[in-house]
Amino acid sequence: ALERLLNSLGEFKLLSPEVAESFERTVVPILGDLASETLALDRESYELLEISKVDIIIHAAACVNHVKPYSALRAVNVLGTLELLKLASRMNRTSPCRFVYVSSTSVVRNDDRKLDGYAASKAVGESIVMAAIDKGLQGSIVRLGMVVWTASGRPNPSDWLTALILGVKRVGCAPKSPNGALLKVIAADVAAQSILDSRWHDHTKVINVVDGDGDCILWEHLWECLGVEVTSLSEWKRIVKSLKHHDQHDIASHGLSLFADGILPNDQTPELDPGSLIVSQRVDINALRSYLMNHN
Repeated sequence: ALERLLNSLGEFKLLSPEVAESFERTVVPILGDLASETLALDRESYELLEISKVDIIIHAAACVNHVKPYSALRAVNVLGTLELLKLASRMNRTSPCRFVYVSSTSVVRNDDRKLDGYAASKAVGESIVMAAIDKGLQGSIVRLGMVVWTASGRPNPSDWLTALILGVKRVGCAPKSPNGALLKVIAADVAAQSILDSRWHDHTKVINVVDGDGDCILWEHLWECLGVEVTSLSEWKRIVKSLKHHDQHDIASHGLSLFADGILPNDQTPELDPGSLIVSQRVDINALRSYLMNHN
């Protein structure tokens, strides 16, 4: 587990000898399973956590899949959240353990479309955490928009946008987007810092981390930066669905399939809860250019 963490830091060029030494000295990985009762921990490991000096639980783990139904995501995204809340309530501390639940702005819709399975599972998770907060748990919910590149433009090799870009470059054309359609994203660095900062917001239950108004990216600008031909959406879908994808796990094929099936990110700013805190981040165009270069 520690090796996996160090490898991830290395992929994002964040690993230095000092960081590696610090991780090996201070980070204690405990392997578990969110979908299992007591997180699949043996009795000794679970009791060790109960008497530990942990002062905050940041629950950022989830099965992120916009295709699977709610029933397929419930065990990890809903029941796993409940198991972590149970653990937080059992910790033997002089002061309560704080609980930060990382959610998604996809739980908020401006239209009549139903939430997909993932968004529904996060919405149910939110309701469970909110009920615990109302009963005295010290905690908050941090909703993130679509998290993409880091400030340096380093992409997440397995995320939705990366899959789409790789797919579009493979077929050599992109779908024409509605006039003014926006790609609304936030940088991973901003998301991470907002999660850490949430521990200081004692009186704020919900924190929304969203893109900055007036400085978003048009989908058509993204296609222009990629240097691909733009065709009608119907023609593009026809081209994509005529392709034969031999590898079901190929990320480029996955991105094309999602887009062709109409599973698109919401390009509207959600109407957020009155009284919730909004952290707004402006899109860094230089980071976008670096992000696209990292896909070459």
